[in-house]
Amino acid sequence: MIKRFDLGKLLAKSLSLVAIAGFVGVTPAALAVDAPDDVGVFGSISVARTAREACKALRSNDFSNASNLYRQSIANKGDFTDFYYGLLYSAMKAGQWDQVSAALDGLADKDPDAKAHLSYEYGHCYTMLGRSDEALPYLKDALAHVNVDGAFLTNKVKALEAKTDQRAAALIPGTVGPDGNIVPEPPKEPAKFVVPTREIIGMDKLNPDMNDTGRDYENAFRQSEWIGICEYRGFVKKDHIGFYNPPTAKFYWIECLKGPPLNHDMPVKFKFYDHTGVKQPDGWTFGPDKMPKPKSQWLIFIPNAVPTAEGFDTFKGDYGRQEANEKNVGEIHAIIEAHHGQI
Repeated sequence: MIKRFDLGKLLAKSLSLVAIAGFVGVTPAALAVDAPDDVGVFGSISVARTAREACKALRSNDFSNASNLYRQSIANKGDFTDFYYGLLYSAMKAGQWDQVSAALDGLADKDPDAKAHLSYEYGHCYTMLGRSDEALPYLKDALAHVNVDGAFLTNKVKALEAKTDQRAAALIPGTVGPDGNIVPEPPKEPAKFVVPTREIIGMDKLNPDMNDTGRDYENAFRQSEWIGICEYRGFVKKDHIGFYNPPTAKFYWIECLKGPPLNHDMPVKFKFYDHTGVKQPDGWTFGPDKMPKPKSQWLIFIPNAVPTAEGFDTFKGDYGRQEANEKNVGEIHAIIEAHHGQI
């Protein structure tokens, strides 16, 4: 453990080295002129006004007032990180160590990469707050990097001064005349108005039953009264089964995922298309190969849990029958969890 008087020597040495590096102050502008009362880079007249008052106090070595004004600037616009550097510098000069600590905490949150360059500020602050054991590692690091980090805070404050002096972009396009006023550009001829062409939206694009809009599990979940895992057990034979005249498939539900516990025997209208108007593929003929394998398991989505004469309709026809593999069932469970309490 280093004795207290040794720590004092170390601190004094760090102060002298930092002074050599040019930390001791920000060089005020030779002829500092108040910036115009506009939004500057801050987007707000009130924020810009407070920031300029803080900068003016800093240049006048009125550090206590500058510290208070930078605290107000942070309260008004906390996302402008440079204000924390202004508070840190002015509070250190004013000996307001609680505010120095607050500024360091703010920079740790807003600009975490800066902490590695502020070892002297941390060490000096903790020393003045009586936290010598915490200060020592920072002061040692500051001595080791004084040539690299000695001017870090000074440069940040100079950058803050430059941003504070910056004027907002002119609202009126033009050039600045000899008297400092803006000479507007001559008005331009307005562009000839061209009537935009718009696509005619037909009924087939407005009616979801006539297009493939919404073909995803989220929409299938939202628009289905009943969802379950079902086992395929054959189909009911009838005359003239075809692409537009599908058979009734016999399913048996083994797990209900959403909706009322319907009868386990689930007659389903086994459509071969997903929306009205789909053309029959060339050479398509019905046969047992168009049906699922017996005892295979399927996710069945039913929008209206009331069967018709030929069975339940499924969400968007054949899209409402999805293989009940691990991936598909997992996606449905994830959607159910996201809608917990709403099914």
